[in-house]
Amino acid sequence: MEDVVKKRLEICKACPLYKEDSRYGAICDNSKYISADGKDWSHFPKPGYRRGCACAIKMRIKNLSNHCIINKW
Repeated sequence: MEDVVKKRLEICKACPLYKEDSRYGAICDNSKYISADGKDWSHFPKPGYRRGCACAIKMRIKNLSNHCIINKW
């Protein structure tokens, strides 16, 4: 399980929605939107784009039943 958590964190850190928040730590930035393929992002909603989920990443990646909002893991 430790390997899975480590891999998930690496994927999140490479994502444009990754944000270090002073209060919550690493979060999925809900002020941004990302394309389904993860190759583009925007500050504004666009068709087919998903809004960052605002999760506390370090908690979310530990639950193996959770998944990335665009299915990167």
